[in-house]
Amino acid sequence: MSLEIYRTEEEPDRNISLVKPSSLKMVLNTPPQKKKLKSKPLPKLPVPPLKQSLNKYLRSLKPIISTEQYERTRAIVHEFGRDGGNGELLQQKLLEYVEKTTNWSYDWWLNDMYLKIRLPLPIHVNPGMVFPKQHFSDEGQRLRFAAKLISGILDYKVIIDAKALPVDRARHNKPGQPMCMEQYYRLFSSYRVPGLVKDELVSPTSSVMPEPEHIIVVCNNQFFVLDVIINFKRLSDQDLVSQLKRIVDSSTEETDPSIGFLTAMSRTDWARARMKLMESMYSNVYVGKAVISRYNSIEIQSAQG
Repeated sequence: MSLEIYRTEEEPDRNISLVKPSSLKMVLNTPPQKKKLKSKPLPKLPVPPLKQSLNKYLRSLKPIISTEQYERTRAIVHEFGRDGGNGELLQQKLLEYVEKTTNWSYDWWLNDMYLKIRLPLPIHVNPGMVFPKQHFSDEGQRLRFAAKLISGILDYKVIIDAKALPVDRARHNKPGQPMCMEQYYRLFSSYRVPGLVKDELVSPTSSVMPEPEHIIVVCNNQFFVLDVIINFKRLSDQDLVSQLKRIVDSSTEETDPSIGFLTAMSRTDWARARMKLMESMYSNVYVGKAVISRYNSIEIQSAQG
């Protein structure tokens, strides 16, 4: 791993570090701490009546299966939902479970709809959005745009850390009902560890840390750790542009294997590859923590990309 220390002209005594992990030796050998979420004064997620759930299940199946399949399924559902049947027993077990949890469906939903999905994360799982197309006249303009984007993310993170976001409220069912805000507080610094059967979602205990806070910059398939907060002071847009320019220049000087591409494989394949990397590469605690506790990641493509 190469470590370069840069100083700006405006602040000659201020260290701004740029770390390039050689061959991506950040194979995440540092287990992060899970974030303990505080309970919110919101009503518990209700459990629909058994008959309602079974009727909705049949209505959902009818358009997509044959008449013969539907009749056979309806008979099975009728037996399941009869008085004293397995349906009533399981419904009662669910109601008992509800009393012990804030949201009875959260873990099942998170595991079955996300963490157990084995498809690659890009496109299939990760949400995304497209900004309006930008036309840059030169490299400097492109990097200034990237710096402003980073600053905007940091501004939003400050609001999140201060718990200053306005509470979301329902608009249709029960208008005005406050909604849970915990997902906002997991927007940054969360990390999804690949697993053979199920991934693990982990977050640092707090985003307020004594060491510099940083982002990951990907450029020409090379990964860089860029400090954006040093001694609780943020880099200016000018500092960010300067550091991004150094990253762009450095990315073409010494290219390492594009191990980052492995993260776009199926989750099981990536988990196996990650274990092999951890066996074959030396442990780097700082870089491992850097990837896990990052603010965000940003990619800078080549002008031809």
